[in-house]
Amino acid sequence: AAARDFESSEGLSGETAERALQLTASEIEGIKHGLSALRLSSDPTPGQLVGSTRAAIKQLQFQRGMTPDGFLTAETAEELLTLGRKEGPNLAHYVDAATLAPSVDPRLRRVAEYFTDRQIKYGYLEGTLYVAVLGQIQFDDALADAEAAGGHLAVYSSPEEKQFIDELLTGDDRFWMCGETFCWGAVVGYFQAAAATQSAEGWTAVTGEAGDIPWAPYWPNVKDSSNATGFAVYGNEGPVPLFTLVDFRRFEDSGTGYVLEVPAP
Repeated sequence: AAARDFESSEGLSGETAERALQLTASEIEGIKHGLSALRLSSDPTPGQLVGSTRAAIKQLQFQRGMTPDGFLTAETAEELLTLGRKEGPNLAHYVDAATLAPSVDPRLRRVAEYFTDRQIKYGYLEGTLYVAVLGQIQFDDALADAEAAGGHLAVYSSPEEKQFIDELLTGDDRFWMCGETFCWGAVVGYFQAAAATQSAEGWTAVTGEAGDIPWAPYWPNVKDSSNATGFAVYGNEGPVPLFTLVDFRRFEDSGTGYVLEVPAP
């Protein structure tokens, strides 16, 4: 949709000027994306300008020699919305439970409080919360962690969902281990039945959903050389991540982290 033109807030100041803008929830989210594009963190509370979002606005105003009151003028709102559209709607945020506003999404609060000892980043797609958790971990531990945090390991129910999960990991080298011949990364929600006898047999999603698994060429292949049961991690042949999946040995190997999803209530 086209951006709406805000009437000038000249002659108004502070909270009065911002209230006159009558910002919608969607515009507020766009403004937060704009702040993130400027490397200024924002509060994740949906549709509200609170907490660290106000602090980010104040910091921006201070940098520009404006009165740092934390309230938006029409001009600043338009600028941040423009930046937000360039940054994209699915920006991932880093989060610390201690900085969350009381009114934050309860799912996000539960996740943040559970992972106090690990770095996480998150994003929303169509109401579902997706969280990438950093730290080497085996499949069964990741499976239990995701459930304890209120969700389950992420699976792909549509191309759009896979693209979103890919973007959560894009450009973040901490989630990848790459050498000259192989890259591997985060665990997602696919595993192989113990009774399977062939590498390509017995694969299922943790949710029971049917669908194609985006394997890298020549994968899965764990059972070609062992009797191990497989699980899926991001990986591919070559020195650059390509966002396909490979299989590792379930009770022996680890991913660099994992992605969980928490559906909308």
